[in-house]
Amino acid sequence: MNQAYPVVEQCPLEPVPPRRVLGPRRTRTVDEIPRSSANQRLVYRVAGDFVLDNSALPLNSPTVLGADHVSVVDVSRECEVLAQLDIPSADADSFTMQATFVCTVTDPIAVVREGPSKVETALRAYLKGHHRIFELGLDYRLGDINEARRKLNAQVKAFTTISPPEFLGLSAELTSVEVRTPEELAKFQQSLREQEQRHVIDFKLQEGRHHLHRDETEYEQRMAARSQRHQFDLDANQRQYDRYQYREHAGAVGSDPLSSLTYAYSIGKLDAKEFAEELLRRDQERLETSRTDERRRLEWEREDIRAQREIERDERKRGLDWRREDAKLDRQDRRRQLEAKIEIIRDLAQRGFLDTANVDLENVVNAMVTGGTEFEADRADVAEIAPPADGARGERGDDVEMREEDVH
Repeated sequence: MNQAYPVVEQCPLEPVPPRRVLGPRRTRTVDEIPRSSANQRLVYRVAGDFVLDNSALPLNSPTVLGADHVSVVDVSRECEVLAQLDIPSADADSFTMQATFVCTVTDPIAVVREGPSKVETALRAYLKGHHRIFELGLDYRLGDINEARRKLNAQVKAFTTISPPEFLGLSAELTSVEVRTPEELAKFQQSLREQEQRHVIDFKLQEGRHHLHRDETEYEQRMAARSQRHQFDLDANQRQYDRYQYREHAGAVGSDPLSSLTYAYSIGKLDAKEFAEELLRRDQERLETSRTDERRRLEWEREDIRAQREIERDERKRGLDWRREDAKLDRQDRRRQLEAKIEIIRDLAQRGFLDTANVDLENVVNAMVTGGTEFEADRADVAEIAPPADGARGERGDDVEMREEDVH
């Protein structure tokens, strides 16, 4: 309530001078008495006593004339009165608690005589009498305002239920408890909401752009697919036509390249100059191919002859090595036999039996001489089997060599 409650206004009254003889009757003016509405009543103080005016006393009544003070009391039923308290918080700030009471004046005279002229102040003092309310706020920071609201609401309701407010001539009943959001927290929350709204707007815009880009991409893909299918159809028709032309041309020219060339000239694909040049080029290619084949044939023949010579030379060499090894083994065997005979003759000579033994020394000497002769024979055999020098070619090799001019 913006105006004072329950006593809306209080005015002192000047004493009315006594009536003179044959003078006018005493009365008060309208300006002296405050105006009251339908839900308000006037209470006069007359000689220390209080009289209620229910809008029935005239301005010249003895009560009005004898009153030295008048009060305007609001007698409306269930008037809302807000009692506001600052509750300290845990972060050196405060919550603003606002308790709402409904009040009704039951005795206007008692209110003016001893009751509170401003019930809002009386209710604030009543709530301050409960110290637990201020202790609860210390457990919460400003950011925990929702939890603080629940605790304070329950605490105030419990307090007013156990110990309801009592005032002379006035009844008060708690209806609600509200913890107002601090201004800085409200601004912070407002900034968060604005930022969240901006994010939502940005997200919606981005989502719209994404949908637009997706639709454009899908449209371009559909158009590209349609164009590709159309191109595929054109290519298929072209291939079908080419196959038809190929069958027609194949039936006309067969497998002869010259016939194909002649057919191309006949249908106008080639002019006379191109036709002659193509014929000349094909003749040259055919001649060049023939010469190349002949050269390759001669090279293959020379390679075969060389390979055959190498094989024969290797075979002769292996045969010579085998014969040489056999001769060496034979010589070693004969030498061992001869040495054994000499050893026996030496042993017989040392024992004095050489005169009585029938030893053919001449045959032993001949055997030694024969061994040397056989060695010389082996060397002669090697000279006979060895191939001729590289510079001396046989008649067969001369026959294989051919000049390149003969190929042409």
